Amino acid sequence: MRVVIVGLGKSGTTALVYAVHAAMPAGTRMLFEPRRYIALQANDVVAKVLLHPRFPIEHGFYRQFDKRVLLVRDPRDLLISKALYRMFNAKSVLDDRTKLERYLGLLRAKESNPRSVSLSEINRAFQAMVGPTLHSDEGVQRLLRDYVAFHEAFPDAFVYRYEAMVESDYGALADYLDLQADAMRPVIPPGLNRVVRTRRAGNWRHWFCDEDVGHYRPLLADYMQRYGYGDDWTLADHPHIERDECSGYVERLVRERRGEAAPLPGRLQLPAKRAGASQ
Repeated sequence: MRVVIVGLGKSGTTALVYAVHAAMPAGTRMLFEPRRYIALQANDVVAKVLLHPRFPIEHGFYRQFDKRVLLVRDPRDLLISKALYRMFNAKSVLDDRTKLERYLGLLRAKESNPRSVSLSEINRAFQAMVGPTLHSDEGVQRLLRDYVAFHEAFPDAFVYRYEAMVESDYGALADYLDLQADAMRPVIPPGLNRVVRTRRAGNWRHWFCDEDVGHYRPLLADYMQRYGYGDDWTLADHPHIERDECSGYVERLVRERRGEAAPLPGRLQLPAKRAGASQ
């Protein structure tokens, strides 16, 4: 059987492809994030594809698969994951001490008082540092439109929710793939552990401020309605953000990008934690 898992970056596709691979026959080939058409030769294949406007893959590639799975995630949580993980590839920030310290400073202020810094402000700061990117409002809307367009091209694709995956609820997906749900174990290799941050859903209620609700609600409304995310924007009464899931996570990404197990003497040092920041 040939299975392809399609989703947006930071929607959980890595965890899901490893979970499905674990349940497939021994010797199943894994195809990880191809960026062009690849003619499949093996009978048993599981592939993970990230939809990206810069690397479109012709639809003939997807027609080689027996089963197509669309992984969907609450776009509010998606925005947070993208805001943190993007530093791994933000060379202009990684190479500039002032920019990096400014970004980390915003994240630490967010940890100390989650309502003091909006996600919108963090995103505006990033845009000012790096210029136009797919992390802009227009870029995010384009990614969501591309996702919907892919679904319209393959209306028989099975839509699976990230929120079900983090609850280890593989039943409906296993039925669709004719696999054993209890064999689906998303064991991610150490070299890809950087993609794992919280393994939870609904974090946006702690991250978003009133400004974010007003800003993102109209931008995300159509996508959320299409994929069954209700129009409930209630924020947490007592918001809390773990350092390890925010600035500490970004620090780890920076060190990994530089090949450093820890900050090294004579190299750019990450600034110390703000006093009063949560542990």
